[in-house]
Amino acid sequence: MCHRSTTAACYVTFLAGDGDYVKLVVGLAKGLRKVNTAYPLVVAVLHDVLEKHHRRMLVEEQGCLFAEYKKMIYLDANVQVFSNIDHLFELKDSSFYAVVDFLCEMHGK
Repeated sequence: MCHRSTTAACYVTFLAGDGDYVKLVVGLAKGLRKVNTAYPLVVAVLHDVLEKHHRRMLVEEQGCLFAEYKKMIYLDANVQVFSNIDHLFELKDSSFYAVVDFLCEMHGK
């Protein structure tokens, strides 16, 4: 059964692999909570995640994960949130916004 959110927006991150990436996802969730975000963090758990991590996280059915959201902000799990960024959901619709990767900027094209 799909959980239906009361919001039309969410933050999204992915949990993949069998390493300690789950710790980064937990850190991201704590950071968003600390800055009092008004939006949920939805974690898409990929199939290669260890069973022990599945037990520690609440996972929605993958088939309906993003259907209810009109706006999503993807945050890589290694992002640290130090201030509220909810205002990003107010940016113009039908546009794609991104931050240049530091390494891409540093090394040029």
